[in-house]
Amino acid sequence: MTRTQAYRVLGLTEDADRAEIKSRYRQLMHKLHPDSRSEEKENYPYSAREINEAYGILVKGKGAKDSFIRRTKESTTSKAEWEAKRQRRQKKNWNAPENAHAYCIRNIYQYAEDADGAVIGEFVITEGKYLWTIEEDFPLFLKSIFECSNRLLHEIEARLGKSVREEVRLKTQAELTYLLAQQFIDAPEMLEYFSEPKRKREAGQKKNAEREKDAEQNRKAETAGQPEAEDEIYYFAAMLELMDTVHDMRAGTPLFPAALKQHRLFLKKQSGEAAGYLSLKDDRLYYILVPLLEQKRAMVKIQVAAKQDRANMRGRKRYKNLDFWIKVPQKYAGTFPESIGLQIENLLLSYEKQIRTGSEL
Repeated sequence: MTRTQAYRVLGLTEDADRAEIKSRYRQLMHKLHPDSRSEEKENYPYSAREINEAYGILVKGKGAKDSFIRRTKESTTSKAEWEAKRQRRQKKNWNAPENAHAYCIRNIYQYAEDADGAVIGEFVITEGKYLWTIEEDFPLFLKSIFECSNRLLHEIEARLGKSVREEVRLKTQAELTYLLAQQFIDAPEMLEYFSEPKRKREAGQKKNAEREKDAEQNRKAETAGQPEAEDEIYYFAAMLELMDTVHDMRAGTPLFPAALKQHRLFLKKQSGEAAGYLSLKDDRLYYILVPLLEQKRAMVKIQVAAKQDRANMRGRKRYKNLDFWIKVPQKYAGTFPESIGLQIENLLLSYEKQIRTGSEL
């Protein structure tokens, strides 16, 4: 995009000063924001992405190759054709796998920034059944999923002409958002990105002896046909929030899953005594590790870590550092449990029943 084209995108003359450029940019981004009801949102011939690019060229001095699409009044087609072209162009701007069986489509957001790089809002670049990737900011991903859940509940409320108490609705929406997110996150694929490779290798080295014992069985599998793919083991540094009744535990103490309650993994000692619940250092992992365990698609090994932080045992909250290994069979890679869609459907039916009967369970 040239500077001349950038001025055209913003609807400015080439003698516009910096203040005019910034003012016009903010005006356009406000009008093109998803929540805006401005008529210019529908009629303006350039997308938010092109406006951002033009602004970057004029104020920041940054450009992008071959992303500007020339348009004149003479070449303008029908609104339907224009919308189809816009959607095709947006899809080219986002490269991510899709889950064709996801319950609904979602928006893909990007942040809009001012000349100083400060975030001034966000805008939609495309929509579809795209899986979450590291390139997509996670809070914006959750925003898109929250919108999906809100839309699904609103459709039921609009059809019935009434709703439930706000706290009941929020509780239902939180659970619906959690379920929908699982259809847009390939958890087995994401494990490799978030795991700690060094510790994973160490864990693998400890199992070398076991692998050697299995070598003969693998050779037999090869002669019978395709060799069996080896299941990956991933390591995570986690924490245990201790129960009040637990005073201390030595390094190396093994822990075992006791129960999953409200998307929390509670752990116990070998004796069966309750130890506490799992705490993860990266909030994104709650949407990756915990669902795998809830779906019974993974096995874990957990023990108290050798290195501890004294600060974790001060105050009301008491923690222990954990070594956490998780193994997911290869057969689950790139797959999504069909039961998630059924759970979503049942939750929506339950919500509709609550509205019809007035019983807020």
